[in-house]
Amino acid sequence: MSVYPSESHHLKEWVFGSLDLLKTKKNDINEKAKENWKDIFRQISNENFEINELLLTSKDEETLISYYGRQLIEFCNHKQLPFVSKYNASILYHRFFTNQSVMDYDPRIIIFTSISLALKLEEFGLHFTLEKLFGDVPGLNIQEVFRHELTVCNTLKFHLYILNPRNTLEGLRLLYKKYYIDILVVDENLDNNDHKKTENKKNQLISLLSKVILKAETYVLMILHTL
Repeated sequence: MSVYPSESHHLKEWVFGSLDLLKTKKNDINEKAKENWKDIFRQISNENFEINELLLTSKDEETLISYYGRQLIEFCNHKQLPFVSKYNASILYHRFFTNQSVMDYDPRIIIFTSISLALKLEEFGLHFTLEKLFGDVPGLNIQEVFRHELTVCNTLKFHLYILNPRNTLEGLRLLYKKYYIDILVVDENLDNNDHKKTENKKNQLISLLSKVILKAETYVLMILHTL
């Protein structure tokens, strides 16, 4: 009997043994895209010129992916989208470009496709339309965003269930509150001063935990930009 998540597609497809393995995979994707574009250039032109100068290096791709990954987060913040949608969109975006090249797919389209899919995954899409969400983005072809949804899903092999750390953090908060904060129950025999001290201490702990979780969420999103 398999034990989750040891047999899950999350572990098999999206967890790498080391950063070097991830970089090797991205380098292979980059080289494959280069070869494809070289073949295209040879077919459409007989001129002899250095094609490599026109193509992106793996480092160039990494820079572009990181930049537009940040734009995705900024857009979600601007639209005040839920944290879970923002996180899922970022995961979908980075997973897509773990398997595809910037030379083949425009990240300016993929960031919005990832946001659209993320909203639908959590059923927040019921409260948005693409026109309402992306209508104020200059020069964006919304139909292209929609058409790329299947491309993203196919690239990810329809592995759209995402393990979200927000759920774990929320569970931690509830456990903390139940087993630690609620220990500070006000005894009826306590005088008013002790009662106030206990309540103040409890409120301080709740406030502190909220700040810790907020920092943890921010850290999780920052980690995504290093992939």
